[in-house]
Amino acid sequence: MLVFIVIAESLIIFFSYRDKIATKGDKIGLIRLSGAIFDSGKTINILKKCGERQDIKGIVLRIESPGGSVAAVQEIYEAVLAQEENGKRVVASLGNVAASGGYYVALASEKIYANPGTLTGSIGVIINVINFQTLMEEWGIELKSITSGQYKATGSLARKMTPEEEALLKELVDDVHTQFVGAVKKRRQLSEDALQTLTDGRLFTGSQAYEAGLIDGLGSLETAIKETARLCNIKGKPIVIEFKEKKIDSFLEISSGFLRKSLQLIRNPDGIFLSYSLN
Repeated sequence: MLVFIVIAESLIIFFSYRDKIATKGDKIGLIRLSGAIFDSGKTINILKKCGERQDIKGIVLRIESPGGSVAAVQEIYEAVLAQEENGKRVVASLGNVAASGGYYVALASEKIYANPGTLTGSIGVIINVINFQTLMEEWGIELKSITSGQYKATGSLARKMTPEEEALLKELVDDVHTQFVGAVKKRRQLSEDALQTLTDGRLFTGSQAYEAGLIDGLGSLETAIKETARLCNIKGKPIVIEFKEKKIDSFLEISSGFLRKSLQLIRNPDGIFLSYSLN
């Protein structure tokens, strides 16, 4: 046990000393956006923290998301655009899936990279409404809604929608879709003919998206990091600092983290990854 403690303390000293050396000079911030997007607050806070760092010259936004709620996606989109005002160059790196809202967020970046097999696009809007009317009738269940207006109970689970209600929801979907298409047109500089074909909700592979002009190039996260370093005029191997939420790690997580950092120095030929927590 004593030997382990001595080794652990030595590792702490080593990484602390290494980080002090490695953090000198210009850096690139790495921010990961993973999972369905329903809350924008955490990601926006990370973007602000990264943007406030004078030594961070560029940001790589790694996106692994199938999409999410419209408002949350649009708030993150605006927060990414705001990084331009901070003088940061932002490049998006699309992972396995970066579709719908995930692609919407990527549009705010200066450049977008994806792997050939990445699933992206899905430029569209959907509202799903479940109807339990038949099942409730079989079980003798009745739901009575007292509303203040004709459309207040639109989308009720207890009955089928009226044609007027369906038309109302279709107007909502079309309006948000127009906003999505507007962002694509503005950020990707596509023709009207291309927009008609590309914004019907279909998915694209990374290769197809590149051919269609929806992204700027094919490559991994490392490719996006290299491009960000080039845009920021960072010479040599870039120092990459990953920004993430602050959490209390268990003893096992801390121990495994030491080993992971050691392996990163060996495995990553294009720069040093430093993991920082937000305060």
